[in-house]
Amino acid sequence: MAKNRGLSFYRRKKKISSAHVREAFSWLFGIFTAIFIAVVLNVFLGVTTNVVGVSMEPALYNGQRIFINSFVYLISSPKAGDVVVFLPNGNENTHYYVKRVVAGPGDSVAIRDGILYVNGEESPWVEEKLAEGKNVILEIEIQGALKIKKKFPESLLVFVTPPSGEELVRRLQGRGTESAEVIEKRLARAVEESEGVEAYDYIVVNDDLGECAEEIHFLVEACRRAPVRRGAFINEIRRQLSGFVKGERE
Repeated sequence: MAKNRGLSFYRRKKKISSAHVREAFSWLFGIFTAIFIAVVLNVFLGVTTNVVGVSMEPALYNGQRIFINSFVYLISSPKAGDVVVFLPNGNENTHYYVKRVVAGPGDSVAIRDGILYVNGEESPWVEEKLAEGKNVILEIEIQGALKIKKKFPESLLVFVTPPSGEELVRRLQGRGTESAEVIEKRLARAVEESEGVEAYDYIVVNDDLGECAEEIHFLVEACRRAPVRRGAFINEIRRQLSGFVKGERE
């Protein structure tokens, strides 16, 4: 006769399969890996900014949105020709500057009379870019600008100014990056610069940064179409027309 074991209220424990454990760990590893990659991409590649101004044209245009790759300079240093993004003097209250590096670490750089010198030698960078048909924008003082105009008569001189002297003082003081002595020197320099405004081709009032950049872009594009800057195109048209006339006569 079978023995009556009675009622049991306890569940039998199920054995956890080692395959299920490995699968669970595989899923968790995949999730954490994806989160880690997302964080790295966001920190090093997820930062974006807009290009302000036309100094990088035609490589980059005013208002163009770009991604900032901060990882590359953790393993290397900027070199001549690189495009870098930075905050001037680390000032968090201004926009990012997007500029091209013209010299490498340890190089000596100087600008005299509007000419760029690297390690004491005149850099051929300006002439090379002009030969490539690219715009070259130089931010220089009036003496250098006039010498550039003399060397390159077809160059365009644009005088960028704040809407008033009071606004210039407010901006310099509001940056919080210059001492009172530096601000005083900047204002004295502005007075000297204002004495030669008539030598420039155009004046652009920088009241709104975006509008100022657009206006400079418009001037640059308009001047590129002036006959004095389209010599090669004019000569080619003349050559073709002369060929047509000669062919008709024959």
